[in-house]
Amino acid sequence: MPERETVGDWSQGVPLQKAHALVGYWRDKYDWRRFEARINAFPQYRTQIDGVGIISSTCAPSAERAADHSHARMAGSVVEFMEVIGPLSDPTRYGEGQRTRSMSSCPSLPGFAFSDKPAETGWEVNRIARAWATLMPRLGYERWVAQGGDWGRA
Repeated sequence: MPERETVGDWSQGVPLQKAHALVGYWRDKYDWRRFEARINAFPQYRTQIDGVGIISSTCAPSAERAADHSHARMAGSVVEFMEVIGPLSDPTRYGEGQRTRSMSSCPSLPGFAFSDKPAETGWEVNRIARAWATLMPRLGYERWVAQGGDWGRA
């Protein structure tokens, strides 16, 4: 842990006391096995792109569209989109009527979460976009859109 901040507010970042509390919660109280089961409920795909192992979780639409991979949505992270993968892939089951179903692919950015850490610099937004353009056809998608938030939306 870093040294304690010299101010009484958040202007120097997360107060040390808050950081300790968060680490304690994740270490002692967070149900990692429950999270592991939730994330492992989605099929996962691993491939190499430019020498970096990329992990992507994928959720197919219900049976009537399962063979149609022509339209897909790509999320920023499987973790941040776990709650919407179901409604995107099977809107009827989630009370959304007969909206168009879509595949959802959630790759992990190189160096984050489940994908490998690049051994070289240069994995900026444009290179990752090119990597996703390689990944999506490997997953069987002809057309797709990508969503990026925070770092990935540049």
